[in-house]
Amino acid sequence: MPSEIDEIRKRVLSRGAEKAPSQDQAEKATRRQAEELHQTEIERLERKAEVLRQENEKQNIALRRKLFIWVMVVVSVWLSVIACFMLKLLFVGIESKGDYSVMDPNIVITLLATTTVNIIGLPLVITQSLFKKENLSKDEKVQNGVL
Repeated sequence: MPSEIDEIRKRVLSRGAEKAPSQDQAEKATRRQAEELHQTEIERLERKAEVLRQENEKQNIALRRKLFIWVMVVVSVWLSVIACFMLKLLFVGIESKGDYSVMDPNIVITLLATTTVNIIGLPLVITQSLFKKENLSKDEKVQNGVL
């Protein structure tokens, strides 16, 4: 930026002695032109930043959609597998006239617990991703796990 100011100063001072304004006026004109250049650069950067924000928002929406679909597929498949497993366990117990000791009860409890956590946890992650709290301060975002 200093080289631009020097260039402007040289142009203003090179007009000739009879047309040249006083040194004070030349410096003011140089400063004004430099400020105009600076303001133009700021406006250009602000427009670029806005375009980047819009592009980022579009990418976020697309990624959120993909994440939503992926989670719904995973949860559905997991529920289907667990339902088939539990039905098989039920039918084995019925066929063996109430003897459900084919499988250790701890395994069944673990499967049901992880299924419950998956059903609650994965959609919760999705909803937190889709509906971020954007009006929080940085400290509040850190505390809430947004950052």
